[in-house]
Amino acid sequence: MTLVVEPAGEEDINAIFPRNMTKEGEENAIQRCQYLIKVSPAVKWEKCTDTVTGEIIGGAMWIICENAKPPDSDLDGPPGTWENETEKRYAQAL
Repeated sequence: MTLVVEPAGEEDINAIFPRNMTKEGEENAIQRCQYLIKVSPAVKWEKCTDTVTGEIIGGAMWIICENAKPPDSDLDGPPGTWENETEKRYAQAL
């Protein structure tokens, strides 16, 4: 087996979350990842692919600050990311 690590594209995000319990949960995860990519140029997704089978066997999200520490930003996501405002504030505090 030969492995290669390379940047993941939008079409690969679905493969990074293959075991979501519901289709709705999977879609929510995909939208959240796409949102993060769009709002921060520092967010980079990488995937590890088996070059023989073409199967993605792993993935990781990195925040790579190349020139300076980015300013604080409001942690958010697409509609439906948070169950309620309390859950959103709790996640932001973490």
